Amino acid sequence: MAGIIGLLLPIMANAQSTNGLIAHWNFNNNTNDASGNGHHASTVTNITYTSGRSSQGNTAAHFNGHSSAIVVPSSTDFNFSQYSICAVFKTDSFNNGLCQGNYIVSRDGGWPNTGGWGVNFTDNPYNNCNVYDSSKFVMQAMMGSKQPAVYASWQATPTIRTNTWYSVVATYSNNVFKIYMNGTLINTVNA
Repeated sequence: MAGIIGLLLPIMANAQSTNGLIAHWNFNNNTNDASGNGHHASTVTNITYTSGRSSQGNTAAHFNGHSSAIVVPSSTDFNFSQYSICAVFKTDSFNNGLCQGNYIVSRDGGWPNTGGWGVNFTDNPYNNCNVYDSSKFVMQAMMGSKQPAVYASWQATPTIRTNTWYSVVATYSNNVFKIYMNGTLINTVNA
């Protein structure tokens, strides 16, 4: 798994406010939910706090790429049939193991689990898990068993590069996934 530094904001409204949010983890030296809904982390394993995108200290969590995790207790608040998830992140490496998935946020492992959802970056749409290619990592979203008929539909540009900050929004509604990167729609995928 990749080492990721990030700020995760599952959102339903403007990220400048907590109105309408289900959860908002800003990693200001803790893993508390800033939305007011109490979705604080129950388990924090091998993360450190570091400077975020604005270079302000202790505003991002660094995951070491192999044993780091933040676990939030299950809640019916996370049972939804559509979503908008925003994540601000950068990676310093890519998972080069089998199927090369780099999860940013997920519930129940994402795909194909019923009730699972998530956002990751992977090179699998280009090589179907067979070959590692660090120049082909793209954003991908998941919602239960919903996936495109052709997995290569996730191919998009720009691809993810190391040591670059990204603001990514993934949406799912009415069997359509959309991926926005740095404010620009880069992919629409029908499930």
